[in-house]
Amino acid sequence: MIEDAVPSPRGRRAIVLPGGANRGAYQAGALAGLAVSEGRSTGTPFACDFVGGASSGAINAYLIATARYDRLHEVWRAFAQRHVLRLKPRYGGLAASASPDAKGLARRAAAMVGRTLAGLDLALGMSRYERALADGTSVEKLLDDYVDPDAEVFVPLYVTATNLTRRAGEMFSLRATAVDGHVAQTANDALLRAYDRSRITVVDGFTVRLALFASAALPLVFDPVRIPLETIWERADEYVDGGLTENAPIEAAVACADRLDVVMVDPPQTRAEISYANALEIGVGVYDTLQRIILDGQLRLAFGGIARGTAAPAIRVIRPDRPLPGRYGDFNDLAAIEEMFARGYDDGRRGWSEARNPIPTP
Repeated sequence: MIEDAVPSPRGRRAIVLPGGANRGAYQAGALAGLAVSEGRSTGTPFACDFVGGASSGAINAYLIATARYDRLHEVWRAFAQRHVLRLKPRYGGLAASASPDAKGLARRAAAMVGRTLAGLDLALGMSRYERALADGTSVEKLLDDYVDPDAEVFVPLYVTATNLTRRAGEMFSLRATAVDGHVAQTANDALLRAYDRSRITVVDGFTVRLALFASAALPLVFDPVRIPLETIWERADEYVDGGLTENAPIEAAVACADRLDVVMVDPPQTRAEISYANALEIGVGVYDTLQRIILDGQLRLAFGGIARGTAAPAIRVIRPDRPLPGRYGDFNDLAAIEEMFARGYDDGRRGWSEARNPIPTP
């Protein structure tokens, strides 16, 4: 390749995996089903040049980039079985349950006092020194178990995160290490330089775990993830969920490929009314709505060819045809995760649907 020459994105394929909290289980199932339908076994990568994701989609994207399809179901079961979403120990009193036995009056009173004290501690802490509610060590341990620093990277991987230090969206890149992936990597490098995507931080097999956690770290739920700067290791920026700024690296994917395959986790928009019982549900609803709006806007731009300024890419989707079970953000509901994975698997086996307009205006 002539130095500084920009290859064409024509004939190149990108797989893009938006975030969606626990609904990533549906996405994982769709990818597992798709691997079966395409005859891809573990260690045999999809025929694509770019795989990218955000939030929970970033974890699925990593497993696709390393062609470890056998772990897609396993990792989502682990989310629920390990109860990775748990309060920090100091706030454990908020989850205390009342005892039903005859001597339970005193115990219930003690539990109530404990919850009251924990609630006061939380209220004071969130306004003074506490940065989030949940303990991130369980998530870190899960990523340690499922992210292999020595795994071969078959397809160049890109994940988005929100850089709080610089108040900007950012993209992390794990470079292909497999021989066949080098050609795709070289072309992506040239196309992204031409696209002028300046904030791309390259990570390795070890630091990619930090990037994946950063991409999925819901603000106020998890502490921001500190990642050292690429060239100044004594300094670090702080990151939270990539879904806040870019719910999938779609613009970068469009710069690199003219075929865009998106595994979505939400059904087509409906006019159904949703009610919220408390402040937590309202907060979750706001975040879910924000992610939908961001993703809708990204796909409309991609479909219109605006991101690259040329012809629109061909877009295919796999998505649920009706709402998924369970509450949004409830990673501990194993039954819902299993059902979401199973539904995704069935949809993945059926394959992609061509999309003339993947996100119709409600």
